[in-house]
Amino acid sequence: MTKAKAYLKAPSGEVFESSYPNAHKDCIELTAKQYKVELPVYLANKLRSLLPRCSSVYSILRKRSASGCSGVYDFYCIHDNNMVRLSGYMSKLMDLPYVDKLDGVRVYSSASTICDLARMLWGNGGDLAAERL
Repeated sequence: MTKAKAYLKAPSGEVFESSYPNAHKDCIELTAKQYKVELPVYLANKLRSLLPRCSSVYSILRKRSASGCSGVYDFYCIHDNNMVRLSGYMSKLMDLPYVDKLDGVRVYSSASTICDLARMLWGNGGDLAAERL
């Protein structure tokens, strides 16, 4: 019988949730408390590997709110000549609302969000370049 939700850590270091823990026999099962501690560390390390200092982060505006104060953005970077979506990682690491219907993150400003991401990863906000597509 499977649990409703299990928190797992793979041998590669990846931390994730699964409804079918029996399918991941090589993974270590974590408690909810361990998951809350391990997930931000994993996400920060993953983003640091995708975004070396002074790299560019691109944002695509998916939808602007009626008032114009906020919008749903999708964030990308170029890593090994491939576009890599960052929105899911950023949503979980920075505790931002992810909008499934529009496939993006709801924020007030894409540039300030990227600056906040750089501050979380390296301690200052000037290490990533914000660019819009």
